[in-house]
Amino acid sequence: MFWEGRTQGALMSPCRKKTAPRVRGCMVRDAVRRQSKCWPWEAFSAVLETDYGRDRDCGTACSSLRSTVGLPHIAVVGSVELHNRQELVTSLGIARAVAENCHDLSLLAHAYERWGDKLPQQLEGQFAFALRDSRQGRVLACTDHLGSLPLLYRQQGQSLVVAGDMRTMLRTEGCPRELNVTALRAFGDFDTLPAEAGECLHKGIYALPPGSILVTSGSDLRIRSYWTPTIRPDLVSRNEREIYERVRQLIVTWKS
Repeated sequence: MFWEGRTQGALMSPCRKKTAPRVRGCMVRDAVRRQSKCWPWEAFSAVLETDYGRDRDCGTACSSLRSTVGLPHIAVVGSVELHNRQELVTSLGIARAVAENCHDLSLLAHAYERWGDKLPQQLEGQFAFALRDSRQGRVLACTDHLGSLPLLYRQQGQSLVVAGDMRTMLRTEGCPRELNVTALRAFGDFDTLPAEAGECLHKGIYALPPGSILVTSGSDLRIRSYWTPTIRPDLVSRNEREIYERVRQLIVTWKS
């Protein structure tokens, strides 16, 4: 498999031949054969241990994590701001002295090792990340409950390419630039894109819906929702006058 990152992008694909890793700018490739023969992580430390920079579109820092202590088989890339960091540290049994120097991405790696695919249910905050488990030969990508941060993906044979914005996605190797006529028509009719389908204006590129998790192993790709907002009937306004009154109360409270 290959792992390629550029700003907020990452690529995974089968390895055809054992060639040396190539680094260009902020791009890095990690060749990992299915037979568990892999390049050492040290070959990519120059890029993977640096911050990929700041996305100018959403103003959110994006970083990568080569590995964590005791978890050399897990690599994480993405934008993460955990609001329940202390609860996670306690649940994972991480010492306070260690937690002070522990990046949120490192916590994600340990949380994945503990909860596996149930990891998203344990998280609170803003996040869009991709996690690679080289030991199991799989990739997990996830967006937060409300989709605060974007995460785009596309399949390229047995490869999975993920990115945090369209500009980065279009710069990835082999990315087609073909207009999605269906999505364009929907955008023209409703001034929006169908969020459930995750379609983008570029054909073959999709946005992972809010509150969703993507798991892939080779050509097998599955997406499921891990969170759906619940509606409390007692909080739903029954008539128009009640709605206006509640809005007025909120405005008065906010101004005061």
